[in-house]
Amino acid sequence: MEKRLQQTVSQLGGKCLICSSRENLEVHHIFGFTGNRKRGRGKLTRITDWLRNMDKLALLCHHHHKEYHNFCQGEINKETLLDYILYKYIEHTEWSNK
Repeated sequence: MEKRLQQTVSQLGGKCLICSSRENLEVHHIFGFTGNRKRGRGKLTRITDWLRNMDKLALLCHHHHKEYHNFCQGEINKETLLDYILYKYIEHTEWSNK
């Protein structure tokens, strides 16, 4: 299972979409996840889903993954992820121009 996760991380660029960190990376499923957790196979099903749906994944460090979920307030989709990326870009640009 670890090998599949490493493969997924590598295929997603190997760094956080927001800050380019290569530490504490987490795979974010853009459309949320409705997998098989109740049957005790959630984690394996999830990784299998990742490999089949690479276009629906984003790689974020733990900090930005948590911050994104707070930002989107339960609306997990491509639009809120793009809004969050734009928000972080503007925040960084305004900060760096001061």
